[in-house]
Parts: sequence; structure tokens; C-alpha cells
Amino acid sequence: MKSIKRLFVILLTAAMCLSFTACSNLKKDTTSDTDTVTESQEIVEQTKLEELVSDETFQQQVKSMSSSYKAQGIELSVTAEGNKLVYTCAYTIDIEDPATAKEKLTEYLDGAKMTSSFNSILKSVQTTVPEAESVVVRYYDKDGNELVSKEYTGSAQ
Repeated sequence: MKSIKRLFVILLTAAMCLSFTACSNLKKDTTSDTDTVTESQEIVEQTKLEELVSDETFQQQVKSMSSSYKAQGIELSVTAEGNKLVYTCAYTIDIEDPATAKEKLTEYLDGAKMTSSFNSILKSVQTTVPEAESVVVRYYDKDGNELVSKEYTGSAQ
């Protein structure tokens, strides 16, 4: 229980860091029809991360963070996609210059501070869900177009 609370605090902290920026989306199919053992393992692993994300306490924390994002014209959600923890931020307001926003978001997410923060989140998630392989941050504009997507795998990137 202590490790789950610690994980929630770390996730909340990272989400607060994101409140100064925006969101995006990517989908990737990693299952193989030819390898049923691997497919079964992926379903079990996905369920573990999904259980963490669907936990009532976790969702309350996300909801709490979302209110500060909404004031900035951003909707935040945190979901599990396979073995990936995904932060999705979607602007609800028009972005004056999407190219500049994309450039600044990319610079921000590539920075040492965000890389360190999200790699730390991944390590914390892995204490509860060892199969977790990455944290993905995605930013979208108001029309649902992806601005930026960054995946943190725990290694120096």
C-alpha cells in the first residue's frame, strides 16, 4: 500500500510538471498472432498496469490534476496501453502557432529535467508493475492532431 501511495505522489508530481505545457497520441500494436504464449503474457501484463491506472485513488489524483490543466485549456488523461503508461494532454483552446508550440514542447520533453522525471516515474511504476516498459507523453491540438509524442524508457535518451 505504501508503494502505491508513493507511486501516486510521483505521478502527481510529474503531471504537475506537465501543467506548464500541452498533449499528443500514438498507437502501436505489439501482439503477434503466431506467438500465443507471448500474447497471453502481454494480456496479463497489460491487466496489471491497467489495474494500477484504473485504481480509484489513482483516478482521483488524475482528476485533481486535471482541474489545474483545464484552467490552462488542456485536458489531461492517464491511461495504460499494453505495458506503457500514457499521459495524454489535449488542448481545448486554439493554439496560435502550432509549429512553434510543437518546437517548444519537443524541446521541453527532450530536456534533462523531464527525461529524469519521467524515467523516475517509470522506475516507480516498475516497483508495482515490473512489466511496465515505458512512459509516453502525448500532446494534441484542439482538432486532435498530434503535436508531440515522447516515450521514456528509463535509459538515457
